[in-house]
Amino acid sequence: MASVLKAAPQIGRQEDSFAVLGVQDAAGAARIRRALCALDGVEDVSVNLASGRVAIRYIKAQVSLQQLVQTVRCLDFQVALTETRLAVEGMTCASCVSRVERTLGKLPGVVSAEVNLASGTARVSHLGGAVAEPALSQACDKAGYHSHVIPTDDQDVEEAARLRDLARWRQRFWLAAVPTAPLLLTMAAGWLGGWPAALGWLANPWLLMGLATVVQVGAGSFFYRDAYLNLRGGTANMSVLVVLGTTAAYGASVLKLIGALPATFHGLYFETSALLVTLVLLGKLMEAGGKGRASSAIRRLASLRPLIARRLEGGEERRVPLAEVRPGDLLRVGPGETLPVDGTVRDGETDVDESMLTGESRPVRRGLGDKVACGTHNLSGSVVIQADRTGADTALSQIVRLVESAQAGKAPAERFADRVAAVFVAGVLAVAVLTAAVWLLIGAPQEALVAAVAVLVVACPCALGLAIPTAIMVGTGRAAEQGMLFRNPEVLERAERVSVVVFDKTGTLTEGQLSVARLRAYGPWQGREQALQELVAAVEERSEHPIGRALAVSVADRRSGGHVIEDWRSEAGQGVRAVVDGERVAVGTPRFLAGLGAAISEELQQMVDQEERLGQAVVVIAVGAHAAGYAALSDQPRPEAAAVVARLTQAGKEVWLLTGDNLATARAIADQVGIGEDRVKAQVLPAAKAETIAELQSSGRLVAMVGEGINDAPALAASDLGIALGTGTDVARAAADVTLIGSDLEGVVAAFELGQATVRKIRQNLGWALGYNLVGIPLAAFGLLNPAIAAAAMALSSVSVTTSALLLRRVRLATDRRSADRPGLDARVA
Repeated sequence: MASVLKAAPQIGRQEDSFAVLGVQDAAGAARIRRALCALDGVEDVSVNLASGRVAIRYIKAQVSLQQLVQTVRCLDFQVALTETRLAVEGMTCASCVSRVERTLGKLPGVVSAEVNLASGTARVSHLGGAVAEPALSQACDKAGYHSHVIPTDDQDVEEAARLRDLARWRQRFWLAAVPTAPLLLTMAAGWLGGWPAALGWLANPWLLMGLATVVQVGAGSFFYRDAYLNLRGGTANMSVLVVLGTTAAYGASVLKLIGALPATFHGLYFETSALLVTLVLLGKLMEAGGKGRASSAIRRLASLRPLIARRLEGGEERRVPLAEVRPGDLLRVGPGETLPVDGTVRDGETDVDESMLTGESRPVRRGLGDKVACGTHNLSGSVVIQADRTGADTALSQIVRLVESAQAGKAPAERFADRVAAVFVAGVLAVAVLTAAVWLLIGAPQEALVAAVAVLVVACPCALGLAIPTAIMVGTGRAAEQGMLFRNPEVLERAERVSVVVFDKTGTLTEGQLSVARLRAYGPWQGREQALQELVAAVEERSEHPIGRALAVSVADRRSGGHVIEDWRSEAGQGVRAVVDGERVAVGTPRFLAGLGAAISEELQQMVDQEERLGQAVVVIAVGAHAAGYAALSDQPRPEAAAVVARLTQAGKEVWLLTGDNLATARAIADQVGIGEDRVKAQVLPAAKAETIAELQSSGRLVAMVGEGINDAPALAASDLGIALGTGTDVARAAADVTLIGSDLEGVVAAFELGQATVRKIRQNLGWALGYNLVGIPLAAFGLLNPAIAAAAMALSSVSVTTSALLLRRVRLATDRRSADRPGLDARVA
């Protein structure tokens, strides 16, 4: 499977991303961004709060990856790194150790390398997916030391780190919940009017203070530490609000107990402070679990890679860790097994389930010379494949990295949320101070404390920070499961606003499998069809255009060969010409041949027109200065094309057909798929396709272009939303915003449906996060909200936006309907 990623950035610049644990809100993300941007050589930093990933672009000559990671660690955040162990042979002294460490340290994505001479091992810390494990051992081999990867059962370091983080939140919650339970009985006794005789000992205020202290100082120590680090860095976050609110309730109770407050101040609030901490920790625990489910699509894709492969060595079969497989190795894959690498079938035939990559439910037959992809499922036969790409170079790994890159970016709405969050905490603190001051002025110190604490606790910047990135994470993950790759979050938002969809014809609306219906000789070449076919095939042999390939293949079995081809030239969208055996031969449109001086008679033009009215693609052949005949090629619309056009039309989108073919052929295809004649643009050269897109955009509408060929690249780049079919060229995919891994046009409809659903969810989440704070804070300030209820509401607010985003996984898309309508295997990733 061809690469789905764009070319690497400019020389000297590096783009990396890594997972960071402990980023709780926008303030923490801002600290990381400021610290990294302050380093020389750092050009751009993006921190995704929902996924906990940092994406960074920097100049390698000015700052190292190790410095970047260390900077983040100095802020008291953890960076999730993959650790690979190597067994290194041939080291004899300390200088060998230094050489191996330097060699490994120079590889892109490597943060550190530590070599132990006594054990003969190297421990390499690197960004997951940034460097393939075989590349580490290859670097050692080039330095003169044979090495191999020591396999480990824990390959998913990010997932392991996430589970550890979840376990820490669970531990903190129970540390708070156990001592809070007796304090809740105190609250219940107050509501019931007194203590039962058996529980009277719980009324001891010193016992209550001891229990509250365990919660405040033990379980709540995280909030104190996090608040200190943020304040030291010049920012304020949710931890600051929690610390101020709970400390105020706890501190006032302690002062009252030791007699340091006036008699006008009644009651103790130990149960309030403990309950606040417990509820906030419960919310954080649920939020951490929700984040894990939001990123589950990526983990499921990554988990498709098997850990073991069966390598053929000297005619024998040997089970080896996947990390040891190199390009060129021969691997056997049996029925029911998962293909471990991208490769080429060298022996045998089988049916392969590619649904986890393409979303297509029907198995595909693969035999000798066919390409197969890592992560796909071998269904029936036993095959031997030759490894082409392994590890981080496989299409599956590139897809995972592309989705992670999309999730790491920021949508325009998220930038707005970040601006609000940046001033949110300061605004809440101001409201809390104002609330306390007003209540004190009216002579109600008790109400001043309760209202101020409620204001501090009810405010939730976390919901604001998570509202958008969680929706984007789930949306892009859902897209990957259905065979759609979005380049960045902005694409999702643009997909929702597109009102015009333009399709290329050949290979996009049609199957692109052109076959020569007839080749007719004309004039002096009548009766010499075989010789004319050979000349045409010789000229078209170098062509990449579907028509040229079809003409070359049509006579492949009958070609005599031995032609001398000189001065071969191709004119995009028009035709090709060359000197074959000393004679000028041209194949292309009538206009192309007329420009070369080849005369086309009226009789021949009528024959061409008749073929075009039948929906055939026609090229005229000229030998020397005279027309020698024509070739008519048929290309059928894709089976789903008419249904896709109908769905897009029903969704209110204007559908156009844009092609370089003649008008008659274009209209025939448009009629078959349901596009009106007034929305057909024919005989458009590649450069002019971009101009046509610009014309449609001039009325202020957003235009999407769907294509797959090199000649579509200008239009894909010029459109507001470029959609490339995965079966197309690398150039087309590089110019597109959305890549459909398969070739089914249902993915186009699904892309728009998912964009609409994601943007709708973003708006819902953002509206809830803002609306919750706009309602909750005034209620708390007016004394209408108990601090305990405020804490529960705050905890539930961030959980609610995460849970709401997870509902995107249930959105029914066109690709889901396709799988349901076509009998086949269940997708491995669903």
